Amino acid sequence: MICMKSSIKVIDNALSCEEADRLESVICSQKFPWYFSDKINGDDYPSNKETGDFQFTHPIFSYDSPLTDLAPLFMPLVHMLHPIQVIRMKANLNTQHPRKLVYGFHRDLPVEHNEKIAIFYPTTADGPTVFEDGSSVEAVKNRLVLFPSSVLHSGTTPVTTKCRIVVNMIYQ
Repeated sequence: MICMKSSIKVIDNALSCEEADRLESVICSQKFPWYFSDKINGDDYPSNKETGDFQFTHPIFSYDSPLTDLAPLFMPLVHMLHPIQVIRMKANLNTQHPRKLVYGFHRDLPVEHNEKIAIFYPTTADGPTVFEDGSSVEAVKNRLVLFPSSVLHSGTTPVTTKCRIVVNMIYQ
C-alpha cells in the first residue's frame, strides 16, 4: 500500500472477522443481485473505452433510506463511521481485464458540504484504488479507505482476479 496524501486514511481489519466473512460470503454469492450499469463514472467524466465502461452495482442506501433488503448486512460499516447522514451507499463489481487500466479519475459527488468517501473492500483483488497524486491503496479484504469527497480517485481493472468488488459510501 502506498498512501502519500495525509487526507487519505486506511484502516485494516475494519470490521470483526465474523462481520467481514459474512459480508464477503453474501456479496460473493451467486444469489447476490447485481445490476448492470453502462457507465462507471457517470456522465460528468470521460469514459475509458478500453475498459468497456461498464460495471455491476447494487444500491444499498440513498439519503439514509435502505434500497435493498440486504441493507442490515452493511450496518456495521455505517455504525463504525458515525455519519450524520448516509448520502449514498452502493456495491460495485468490476470484471477482469487482460491489462491493468485506470477507469478514470472522478469525484463521487460535486463537492458541496464537506462530504466524505468510504471505500470498503469485502474481498482481496488486484485492482487498487488510485489517486490523482499517484498514490494508491491495494484492495485487501476488510480494508476501509476514507478520504474527502474533493479527492479525485479511480478504480482499476483486476487482471489476475476474476473481479474487483468495493462498497462505496458517501456520507456527512
